[in-house]
Amino acid sequence: MSDVLVDRAEEIVPLLVKYLTRTAAIPLTLNHTVPLEHRLDAAARGYDVEEALCVSGTWDLDGSNSGSHDPAGAKARRTRERLQAIGTLRAVARAFRAALNYDVRDLTLLAHWSPPPDAADRFRTCEVLSVFSTRDGADAVPDAVRALNLRSLSLGPTVRTPTWLAGFSRLVELELARAVGEMPPLPATLRIIRHGDGPPDLDHVRGLPHLAELDIGDHRWRPCPMWLDELRLRAFAATNVSIPAFAEALRGMPILRLKFVRAVPPPQSGLEGDATENNRALDRALADPRALRALDLQGYPVAPFPEVVRGLVQLRELTLRDAGLQRLPAWLPELTEL
Repeated sequence: MSDVLVDRAEEIVPLLVKYLTRTAAIPLTLNHTVPLEHRLDAAARGYDVEEALCVSGTWDLDGSNSGSHDPAGAKARRTRERLQAIGTLRAVARAFRAALNYDVRDLTLLAHWSPPPDAADRFRTCEVLSVFSTRDGADAVPDAVRALNLRSLSLGPTVRTPTWLAGFSRLVELELARAVGEMPPLPATLRIIRHGDGPPDLDHVRGLPHLAELDIGDHRWRPCPMWLDELRLRAFAATNVSIPAFAEALRGMPILRLKFVRAVPPPQSGLEGDATENNRALDRALADPRALRALDLQGYPVAPFPEVVRGLVQLRELTLRDAGLQRLPAWLPELTEL
């Protein structure tokens, strides 16, 4: 949440309360003599705990109040509306309180944001960060991000990949919508890497000892890296690749989730493989078919129904879209986990 919003919280919160309680049975009354952070703290933890700090007046849910009775239930109905308004305010108050104390674990910011000098200390609890840009051209990630103790980082399509990524000693997940600039060395702690628009080569993932999940994104029908079989992946995804070309590299991996998507035709015929080649390639790729939990094939011809699927006894998710299939096999119910 931006500093501007936090700075204006003194005027925003009362307006929010006024809006939420416009139709309530009894208007909420903010005690403006109580410091804002105390009001937010009370709101976030519940008005029943420190009601005197924030609100005045209540209705019993059975419609009674100070001995009066409401047989039509109007007061009870209004009380429920009021409680819903309080619930909404309570949720908003939690967000305000978190921003006020900078107790933020998941943060989204614009690349051209100018952080305050103490940004690293303010957002020291942040573990998940997404950086986007609304301007044309490549923007750099603010240097203040370097001091954060991140576990997950996502960069938008026009955000330049920073050269200091390897400095994150706890980073386990990295998502790059599009690699902008030369790929720098990556932290050895990474377990998950996802690409949107795939980079020209994948050398930056080679040698990562803990890498378990890789989405190479749009590979644009480029060849399979010769060293890919060095990885020990448990999940692999790729767009616009030749299944036969990647089959041998995947064969020795303990794959649990496998996804291939054909989004555009290859630049020359034959790269995508015909149905027979793709079915044989799938059989080669799955060294231990009993381990696979999810298989997703979109846009690749595999008709008739791939026989290799019958051996995927632990399969829980199956997607075969635009595969040229005409019917389902009679043995499909044998996959009891599906």
